[in-house]
Amino acid sequence: MTSVKTCASMLMLVLSASAAASSAEAADSLAYTDCSEQTAVLLLPVALMPTLPPGFVYTTPAGDSLKATIHISGSSCASVDGGGPTQDMFVFALVKPPAGMVVPEVPYYAVALGGYTNRSATLAKFMSWGITDLVESATVDVELSSLPPARLGKVEAKSLTGKLTTQLTAVGTPRSMGGSHVRAYYVRGGMLIASFDAVYTPQKGMEALGTSVQTGSGFLPAGVYPTVGSHAFDYDLMVGFVQYY
Repeated sequence: MTSVKTCASMLMLVLSASAAASSAEAADSLAYTDCSEQTAVLLLPVALMPTLPPGFVYTTPAGDSLKATIHISGSSCASVDGGGPTQDMFVFALVKPPAGMVVPEVPYYAVALGGYTNRSATLAKFMSWGITDLVESATVDVELSSLPPARLGKVEAKSLTGKLTTQLTAVGTPRSMGGSHVRAYYVRGGMLIASFDAVYTPQKGMEALGTSVQTGSGFLPAGVYPTVGSHAFDYDLMVGFVQYY
C-alpha cells in the first residue's frame, strides 16, 4: 500500500504550464479551465496489461517490474476551449520510455489506456489527431463535494458495454501544489503511434482512499479494487502537443 500512496503523492506534484508550446500547437490543443478531479491509483499485474513497444516498461514507485500503476482520473471543468462545461474520465498506466525519449521538461510518462467523455467536440479533437479509438462517447457523472475537513467524490462512466466507478474520500487540509507535465503514449498492437501531453497549472490537492469498481467490459478486469489516490481542484489544463512516431 505504501508504494501506491507514494504514487498518489507523485501524481499531485503537477508542473506549472511553463512547459513551452508554440501558438500553433496551442491552437490545436484542448484548453480546460476551472477544473476539479479525483484520481484513483491501483496496481495490476503486468500480465493483464497491453503489450508495450520495444524499450518501454510499466513502472511502480517501488520499481516492481511485475506490476503496473493505473491512474483513473475523473474530472469536471467549467469550460473547454471557451465553450461549455465537460465531464471526462481517462485511464493511464505509468511507463518508463527508452532513455532517448526522456526529456527534462516532462517528468511523467504514461500509456493511455482509454477515456470517456460526454462532450462530442473532445471526441472529434482526438479523432482529428489520428487517435481514433482511444476516447469513447459515454455518460460521465462527476460528483465532487467539499464538507471540511473532508472532500468526497464519486465518478461514474457508463458505456454500452460496461461501467467504471471510482469513489474516494479525502480528509485533512488541502495543500497547494505545483503544476505538472505528463506525456501519454497512444499504443496499438505493441506499436507506438503517437503521444499527447497534458500540462497542468498549480492546484490544491489532498490524498484520498476509496474503491474502484469495474462492471462489464472495460479497462480493468471486472471487480472491486481498494484504491488510494487524490483529489485536486482549482486548476487549468492544456491537452495536445501531439507527436507522431
